[in-house]
Amino acid sequence: MVRGLDYYTRTTFELVTSDLGAQSAIGAGGRYDGLVKQLGGPDVPGIGFAMGMERLALLLEQQQKAVSAPALDFFVVALGAAAQKKGFALIHALRKSGLTAAMDYQDRSLKNQMKQAGKAAARFAIIMGDEELAKGAAMLRNMESSEQSPLAIAADADTWARELAVLSEE
Repeated sequence: MVRGLDYYTRTTFELVTSDLGAQSAIGAGGRYDGLVKQLGGPDVPGIGFAMGMERLALLLEQQQKAVSAPALDFFVVALGAAAQKKGFALIHALRKSGLTAAMDYQDRSLKNQMKQAGKAAARFAIIMGDEELAKGAAMLRNMESSEQSPLAIAADADTWARELAVLSEE
């Protein structure tokens, strides 16, 4: 392999794939022990690499088409800062209990978050905002049947996650 840069010494490497056609390299690098000294610094060994972001993005895009992500158990739709804080604690507790859960972190609208839940193939969406927190009940939406029902918000996230784990098994 020829990297074309004369400052490399000894070991060089290249990451290649057959999925990108003629431009198969997505990353490369190696040792360059004398480079710092050539630039006026101390004589220290060095190693480095670079990756082509465009090629990596193209490869990831191709892989996404080949492999679909597993469905989520729960998608938390949190509207407002207080609901986001509660939602973050809930998804953490759900994940600790072995369930898959996600939420939006960009404070998008209800409509956009529900689209995101659908794209993630979530079984259930938990919808909560300031009003629901004040009432102590979120909305649980079965994403397959579109049925919604009130869901009591437990005082702590771990208790709520245990209750939701039982519900997800039904």
